[in-house]
Amino acid sequence: MYIEIPVGKEVDFDIITAGAGKGQVLVNISSPSGKVMAARVDETIDGYAAKFTALEAGPHSVNVMFAGQPVPRSPFRVLAVKDAAVAPPPAVGDPSKVKAFGPGLTTGKANAPATFTVDTREAGPGGLGLTIEGPSEAKIECFDKGDGTCDVRYWPTEPGEYMINILYNDRPIPRSPFKPHVNPSTMVDVGSVKVYGPGVQPTGKPTQRRGVVQAAAEWTFVA
Repeated sequence: MYIEIPVGKEVDFDIITAGAGKGQVLVNISSPSGKVMAARVDETIDGYAAKFTALEAGPHSVNVMFAGQPVPRSPFRVLAVKDAAVAPPPAVGDPSKVKAFGPGLTTGKANAPATFTVDTREAGPGGLGLTIEGPSEAKIECFDKGDGTCDVRYWPTEPGEYMINILYNDRPIPRSPFKPHVNPSTMVDVGSVKVYGPGVQPTGKPTQRRGVVQAAAEWTFVA
């Protein structure tokens, strides 16, 4: 079954590469007469957008390559027709129905992976965008589970407050941006601190002041 496109009018489609790694995207279109033309490919927040114009009527093959290999179901078959009826606009997903949850949205540790999950199953069709800002650049990986959910993993390299922006159809989801606090990779061991001296212990012998030290440690941790 062919998808109809109009002759002489530019059409476009999205190529989602989030979670697929790094690779060059190439799109070539073969016309009924055997001519091959390259589509214009622009980078987007979650992959690429390809645009082309069919110049003659008839069946066309749209070949999509990623990292030198054809993507699943490529080549795609389209039928260019003159005066093709304009298809109704596709349904747009609702960002307010996207859910995000997991420990990586609230806290993390420097130089260690932090994780969270994004659930779009109730939101309808749409594109997911993720950005992370903070004291240092954080590598992001997204694992699409194929059921409308994806697991996200990122690596903050410096402690401090980060900002996670989650967009669906270019609009923020509820509670976005999230602001996790990333702790240093090596935490202070207050259990080994000893306090002694005439001002706190008449005998001058070392003693554990757990109550005082613990309170100070908690205050420092929160700050």
